[in-house]
Amino acid sequence: MQGPALALSNDSDNISNPSAISTDSEQAGVSEFSHLIEVYFEDDNYLVASESIVYSASSANNSQELVLWIPENAEIMQFQVTDMIASTTATSVNYSRTGDFVSFPSYGDTSSSGMPLLYGIRYVVQSHEEEQTFRKVISEDGIFDYPVSRLIIIVHHEESEIPAITSVSGLQLVADEVISEMNYTSYAWSSPQFNEFSITLINQNSGTKTGMWDNYSLIVGIVLLIIVVAAALFYKKNDSGSISDLEDLYEAELAVLAQIKEDRKKKKLSEEEFENLHKKHSDSALKIKNKMEKLKKT
Repeated sequence: MQGPALALSNDSDNISNPSAISTDSEQAGVSEFSHLIEVYFEDDNYLVASESIVYSASSANNSQELVLWIPENAEIMQFQVTDMIASTTATSVNYSRTGDFVSFPSYGDTSSSGMPLLYGIRYVVQSHEEEQTFRKVISEDGIFDYPVSRLIIIVHHEESEIPAITSVSGLQLVADEVISEMNYTSYAWSSPQFNEFSITLINQNSGTKTGMWDNYSLIVGIVLLIIVVAAALFYKKNDSGSISDLEDLYEAELAVLAQIKEDRKKKKLSEEEFENLHKKHSDSALKIKNKMEKLKKT
């Protein structure tokens, strides 16, 4: 399987550094609004992982050091922070490494556009196991223990393969939502209660494929659009709301509705999936529109 094309930045200055990792007291109040992890299993006994993290508003300030876990043998290809809207303004993140931990300074919680900052890291991991396995720790007591509001894992795989996601004790982790397509499967959890997971691939010819893998047929485009809408709502919900802010939210909801209709037309959504998603985002768009009209009258 071919991995993602990477536009690499020069991270040669970001070398391993045995600096101390911040304690919980130094990281008090830090939380993650969303954490997206994409994994590509390659043919030559290695895998590529890409993580995108949005820290919650006011939880990460400019003086705070943040911590992320990646495998110690991972080779970082790119680590950047960018505005979720103006993605062309990406900045390389200065980081240090101590074992499995990557430490880096917070660049603030929002950009000049008012939208949250998106931290993105890509790395390659060489697998020395007979069965390729991706292991990931999302929190570690005493080092980094950030509550995660939304965790999304997307596993890219061959059509004949099924991902298996298990806990540290080897138990199957059941996601709140599963999205299955020909060459990828997406899993989502709201406030996950586990700290660590592993991913392996099972060949359908040697295992039984249960019905849970076929329950959803959304495409990644809808998932990402919904993430953007949710992030916008999260960062605006405590504000009184200006007309321009509400117009942006309204346009985002319309974009999601257009994508949903297109996917139903291409039979990528069942009738039930279409009706549920269409009602949810139509109701949201209507609420935003009503609020705009009230503000215009004041």
